[in-house]
Amino acid sequence: MKSYQSLILHLMLLLLVTIPLKGITACIKPALSSAWIQLPPFMHKDPDGSLAPAGFDVIILNHVSKQLDCPIEWRNQPWNRSIYELEHGQLDVLAPASYNPKRAQFAWYSKPFRAERMRIVVRKETQHQWPLTSLEAMLKQNYRISFHLGTWYGLEFEKVAKNPNFQGLLFSGTNNQKRLKMLLRERVDGVLGEVVSLLQDAEKMGISDKLAVIDYPVHDNEVHFIFSKKNIPEHFVHSFNNVLKSYKNSSDYPILNYTLHE
Repeated sequence: MKSYQSLILHLMLLLLVTIPLKGITACIKPALSSAWIQLPPFMHKDPDGSLAPAGFDVIILNHVSKQLDCPIEWRNQPWNRSIYELEHGQLDVLAPASYNPKRAQFAWYSKPFRAERMRIVVRKETQHQWPLTSLEAMLKQNYRISFHLGTWYGLEFEKVAKNPNFQGLLFSGTNNQKRLKMLLRERVDGVLGEVVSLLQDAEKMGISDKLAVIDYPVHDNEVHFIFSKKNIPEHFVHSFNNVLKSYKNSSDYPILNYTLHE
């Protein structure tokens, strides 16, 4: 009889260890802090007036965090400030983030969740004047380019940005619509950024017919969620990735069709 009871107890303990019960991957904090910027259609102000943002990236983060019983507390603030806060443990999770070695020193990276394409938007009448061989060739012809401060545009852009000969031709900004207004006022010749977001802002401003995208791939990559190494243990990121993978394989995962925005 005792051996039978011992067997039952052993089986129950085995089940507790092997069955993934709800709560084992529960939130490691009462809530995770995150921040958003105006970057439609990925992140933007909710048209219904909610304090929480809306958008493609927001839907994905909210879905995965909900499966982990982990609510998100949002705040709206500049990207560079958010990166600083993530590095110093004042923010838990942030997106969208391209991979670069500097950020990897203080952030855990999730698996990629969508693609990103960096392109230059120009005034339509100038689109065939741009050299399409390199960023360096463009800057050598004195084309002035606006970029979003704190955004990763790839190794080619990093190289020209460090060249003192070109620094007077590169203008930083943090708002797409303001940068597009600079373009129309001929204060810059091109606006560099995520092509879908730039063109959506242009459409909202009613200026799409005045703009064109030049056929030069500045940078194509995948983007991730990043988590502060000061606040978030690595095992939580593994759990996050497992839920993200299941979500991406489901029919509910939001699809972004780039071909609609060429």
